[in-house]
Amino acid sequence: DVTHSHNSCGILLHNITRNVFVFVRQFRPAVLMHDVGMKLLSVNGETCVNIEHDTLQRGFTVELCAGIIDKKDKSVEETAALEVLEECGYRINFKDLEPISSTRLPLNLGTLQSMFYIKVTDDMKVDGYGGGNEEEGELIQVVEVKVEDVLKSVFDDQLPRPVGWTFAIVWFCYTK
Repeated sequence: DVTHSHNSCGILLHNITRNVFVFVRQFRPAVLMHDVGMKLLSVNGETCVNIEHDTLQRGFTVELCAGIIDKKDKSVEETAALEVLEECGYRINFKDLEPISSTRLPLNLGTLQSMFYIKVTDDMKVDGYGGGNEEEGELIQVVEVKVEDVLKSVFDDQLPRPVGWTFAIVWFCYTK
């Protein structure tokens, strides 16, 4: 069982102006499907478009700012900087990214995810950016969590989040 996919990058943004982490809240159809089941998503093979708002919310996850590495002319770090601007609205210098680690996403992907940490300030925020790329079908909200509150979130089973998010937070707690 193999799914062809691209390698990716994930970025833990720490806004030091307000001492908050900047995450993204993003709709993931697979999360909704596995949470509520396919029967709610289709009737007689037809896709349902009228899913109740509360049910739809169960398909959102809180994640690191992230993106796939699909541009051959850009390094992983350059791609990460573009994703930070696109998803969170901060203009960063890719040379300021601090590597956290690279991990393999097991099971059917086997892809490599390179994770980074970067400090940002309110002055680095660019008007009109953030929220993802609508043309790519992204539905992203920027979420800020106080640094002192985030460790509680790591162990909150009600918060849907990928393992890379948890890994980056634990890395921060041990190294920063």
